Amino acid sequence: IRNMAEAGCVQIDFGVERGSDEALRLLKKGITIRKIKDVFRLCDKYKIRTFANFLVNLPEEKEEDLDDIIDLMNELNPEIVSLNIFTPYPGTEIYSNASYKFTKEEYPMLAYATTLINTHPDKLKFAEHNTDLIEWTHKYHRQYNKTLNNVKFYLTKKYWTTLFKSKYKINYLKNSVLLIKEFINQKI
Repeated sequence: IRNMAEAGCVQIDFGVERGSDEALRLLKKGITIRKIKDVFRLCDKYKIRTFANFLVNLPEEKEEDLDDIIDLMNELNPEIVSLNIFTPYPGTEIYSNASYKFTKEEYPMLAYATTLINTHPDKLKFAEHNTDLIEWTHKYHRQYNKTLNNVKFYLTKKYWTTLFKSKYKINYLKNSVLLIKEFINQKI
């Protein structure tokens, strides 16, 4: 992590996915909560922004699993959180174990699972709990992704130094302008 910071790395996106070792083991992630916490501490130490991705709606998921995710988000305190509703794609191991198999005509539905989970729970709901996952993910996205925190990141010396050295500076600048506009629109 230190070497990445010295090379100009400003953000790392992590597939944290779940909030417990047991849930990570079931996903065959090959990591532990301890390792995740350690790497987030290192990122904080070396001032690398963290982006934590989590998955909900996994087979056998209970409300306690959602609580574990929230607890871990609170402890990790990432700058950005993405809560994603799991969709099993054909050809994956988890899809082969799913009770419902999609027809080829239904494959396009998989791209919209996040919005269709409540209208097609027989095909897209894998969790054992009854939590409205669309509402849950929206609630915690709003709670953990504060626009002001992201704007502050774009105002740091490290960001601008890295930006001007990058061959992608035009894309970064466009994204920065869009973020600032979003922030202004939220305040109006």
